[in-house]
Amino acid sequence: MSKAIYTKFAKEYDTCWARFSDITIAQALAQLPQDLTHKTILDVGCGTGILIRKLLKIHPEIDSITGIDVSESMLQIANRKFKGHNKVQLIYQAGETMDVPERSFDIVISTNTFHYFPSPVGKLQEMKNVLKNDGILILEDYSKDGVVAKYFEWAIKLYDQWHYKAVTLDEGEGMIAQAGFGACYAANFPIDVFWKGWVIQAKKE
Repeated sequence: MSKAIYTKFAKEYDTCWARFSDITIAQALAQLPQDLTHKTILDVGCGTGILIRKLLKIHPEIDSITGIDVSESMLQIANRKFKGHNKVQLIYQAGETMDVPERSFDIVISTNTFHYFPSPVGKLQEMKNVLKNDGILILEDYSKDGVVAKYFEWAIKLYDQWHYKAVTLDEGEGMIAQAGFGACYAANFPIDVFWKGWVIQAKKE
């Protein structure tokens, strides 16, 4: 959605997208190592902090989680959720470039945001740069292979200035390879009868 729309709906986002978020984020979380002791994690496009909250509940052993997002309204809600939490840092991303140090994270996760990246391969290369050696990248998004996705892609561009395009699993894998990541796990999954998602886990070599 556009910045204005996100400002308007930020307060209702968690409720309106609860089921969708539960299904899609679960697929990303399933790609994590079982033990995240001392691990540092970056959530790209963290929104209201739905993924961060789930991560902290499932993996309290995490060393730290940094979330970045382009929506100040979404981050305001996330900041209220994690106020005073010493493991969480939230950063407003004013432009396309991520304002975080290189080689500083063990794991980079991005859920339900890949369709917003106008230069997806360039964004993947940025994610690779902020990963430590042997770091893990986990991506998840809806697929344009879904039953209604092609119609949605046409309609969403009418009011969402940030939307770029959805991709298929095969296209996502191709971009991962272009960005220089090593061998990866990749799979489609059903979101509901109309929507399909994909998830990819890749490694920095």
